[in-house]
Amino acid sequence: MRIFRSRRKPKQEAFDALEPAAEAPRAWQRGRLAYSPAAGAPAGGSGGPSLRELARRRLFEELLGGLGGLGAGVVLLVDDTTMRLLSSLFRLSEITEAGVHLVENVTMKGADGAYLRRQPLRGLPAVYLLTPSLESVNRMIDDFRAPGAAKYKSAHLFFTSRVSASLMAKLKNSNAMPHVCTFREIQLE
Repeated sequence: MRIFRSRRKPKQEAFDALEPAAEAPRAWQRGRLAYSPAAGAPAGGSGGPSLRELARRRLFEELLGGLGGLGAGVVLLVDDTTMRLLSSLFRLSEITEAGVHLVENVTMKGADGAYLRRQPLRGLPAVYLLTPSLESVNRMIDDFRAPGAAKYKSAHLFFTSRVSASLMAKLKNSNAMPHVCTFREIQLE
C-alpha cells in the first residue's frame, strides 16, 4: 500500500506565508538613515529588484541619503509630478527619518488660481526635487528673487531629467544662483 503525501503546506506554514515580512532593520550612520528596501518589496520577474525598487533605491541614494550632511534638517520642495513620484515610492515617515522637516508643493494653487504663499524658513536649506519645466523653475527662482530676503538658507537642486539650455540660462541669470549649492539631473523620467 502506497501512501501519497500532499504537496500542500501544513496550515500554519500557509498562514505564515500570507503574513507580510517584517520590515528590514534600518541602520543609522552619523545621524542619517541608511537605505533599506521596502518591507515586502516584490522582486522583479527575473529574480532581481523591481522597477519600483530600483527607482526607490536611486532616489534615496541621490536625494534623501545625502541629507545628513546638511545640518539639523531640510525643507523638501516638489512640484505636482515629483510629489506623486515621492508618494508612490516612500512613506512620509521614511522621508522625515531622513532629515526632512517639511515637504511643500511649489506649484500648488489656491481656489482663486494664485500660487499658495509659503512661509520663509531662512534657517533651513531647501532641497528642490523638480521636473525641468518653466513653471517649476520660475517658482524656485521666486524663492530667492529678493536679494536680502531669500526664503531659505541655500538651495540644492535635483531635476528628474535633463534641463534644457533655455532653462539653464534662466537659472544662471537669476538671483537664485548664488544660493545654489547642489545641481543634479537624476534622470528618473
